[in-house]
Amino acid sequence: MQAAKTKQAIKEEEMQITVIERAQNIQVQEQEIIRRERELDATIRKPAEAEKYRLEKIADANKYEIISLVYYRQAALLYERDLNLETVLFLLPQPQN
Repeated sequence: MQAAKTKQAIKEEEMQITVIERAQNIQVQEQEIIRRERELDATIRKPAEAEKYRLEKIADANKYEIISLVYYRQAALLYERDLNLETVLFLLPQPQN
């Protein structure tokens, strides 16, 4: 009878050890997940965000440069048109009063 109780107690202790080992393994895995997330942030996510930001700023600068060039060209064309119109009007015969 005592041997059976001892054997049962040993079995329960072994089960508790197994439960504790599993809990520790889970905790180690959770810590590894956190470490990998931090590594991913440092090596991939942050550099990718920085590159995205850099490319967006370049695209914005290019967009504003193109807009400026279009406005400049439009102003130049309007000036040229007005200049040509003045030239044509100057060359037309003037009415005699």
